[in-house]
Amino acid sequence: MRIFFALSALVFSASAFADGQAKLNEFIRSVEFFQADFTQAVYDASGAEPQRSVGKLSIARPGKFRWELKTPYKQVLVSDGREVKVYDADLEQMTVRPAQSALKNTPISLLMGQSDLNADFVVSNLGEQNGFDWVQLKPKRADSDFERVAIAFKGNTPVVMDLKDTLGQSTQVSFRNLKTSKHNTGIYRFSPPSGVDVVYQN
Repeated sequence: MRIFFALSALVFSASAFADGQAKLNEFIRSVEFFQADFTQAVYDASGAEPQRSVGKLSIARPGKFRWELKTPYKQVLVSDGREVKVYDADLEQMTVRPAQSALKNTPISLLMGQSDLNADFVVSNLGEQNGFDWVQLKPKRADSDFERVAIAFKGNTPVVMDLKDTLGQSTQVSFRNLKTSKHNTGIYRFSPPSGVDVVYQN
């Protein structure tokens, strides 16, 4: 499942080029808890009408996150730091994978502070646009399933993420109602309803 806004070609002021990366580093360094409602739009390479969904993202460092789609269908991705569980209500199925392999070099791992930015990505400041400071990251691994992710900051808080995958698909995620206060970490423990098929993957 894609967790992330295709960035158009923009001309930026050179004077702002330091801001995006500095704000990403500060967010990773200082924020332990993060929650936000999100709107997601997925665009394929044909330019057809995007698939839209809404949900909520929660993060608690180290290693915990919950990505919950609420409409148009229900799906939960949750990690307690050891495993990543993906529950699909319509399919009545849950898959379970080790967190280390499932999250390595992924966009969500950036917000979780679990990627080594300089070792794993080529980082570029994109400057200021429409009041946001942008930073772009391109994975160094040739087998990554995404080409680049761009993150927009308002102040020191991420408000937009933009992912382009290797198939030409773009995913736009906009965050709102952001909170960085401590929250109940019990939400990162998840058990599916009775009768759900559970599939374990290495």
